[in-house]
Amino acid sequence: MHRRILAATILLILLGGGLARAQSNAPPTAADDKELNLTAYAELLRSDVRAQKVAIITQMMGFTEQEDAAFW
Repeated sequence: MHRRILAATILLILLGGGLARAQSNAPPTAADDKELNLTAYAELLRSDVRAQKVAIITQMMGFTEQEDAAFW
């Protein structure tokens, strides 16, 4: 049961919206570059999860054939 809750929580986090970021007129710093890289990585991860959503959910939930048929 905890495994299912964990899987659902992870999917909600990954499929959630992007990170909000304040904009300024200051030149970009190394911290800004790092944040942009992390944001881009998170978006790539989200798109990968979206593409494989059914397979990920099925694997994480550990459905039996009957449960799988009922769920989907």
